[in-house]
Amino acid sequence: YRARKKAEAEEPLRAAVALGDGMVEHSRRPLLARIAELEEMFGNPENDPTDYMLNVEISSQYQLIGDGKNGKKYLERALAIDSETTGLAWHNMGVLMDRLGAYNSARIAFGNAVQAQSQIEQYHLAYLEFLKSRFSDDTAMLEAAFTVSEKAFDEPISIFQIKSDWYVKIGEYDKAIEALQKVQSFLPSRDVYIDKEIARLRAL
Repeated sequence: YRARKKAEAEEPLRAAVALGDGMVEHSRRPLLARIAELEEMFGNPENDPTDYMLNVEISSQYQLIGDGKNGKKYLERALAIDSETTGLAWHNMGVLMDRLGAYNSARIAFGNAVQAQSQIEQYHLAYLEFLKSRFSDDTAMLEAAFTVSEKAFDEPISIFQIKSDWYVKIGEYDKAIEALQKVQSFLPSRDVYIDKEIARLRAL
């Protein structure tokens, strides 16, 4: 158990170091210049952009030049400013960690983005797509995540589409059909492509 927890704690650092740069010098120069420009904007008395957003943007620039270590560093700086009411840095951290193969760290980050701003559907969709891709066999985790997301919106069409895709992936075709039928129920008129997919699944 202790070895596993130690490995999880070291996972983000190993991943960030592993990214490397992968860019030739002439491609890096404008991005480094942009980073320097953004660095000069910290502490703006007019608070536009905020230091939170500056850290997120600088992280994005570092990621463009392949510097995952600094990309992570600046996202952590944004999270030190606000980790509870704004989901953007958490979401971007999830994307970065997923890209680097640090899946446990990515799972936590995507989940925190949803908790911070549960009204933003993009964060739910990113989290569910990630879980479907990386943790598809963890049925309890997926079912719990879908339940939360379905309750957050009046017409969670995209959420049920992802849910159907997940059920297909794990071979639960009847449940996939039920999810597609929920999608159909939210639409103003019947979607023939959904009907065709339902027919295809019934034939499996």
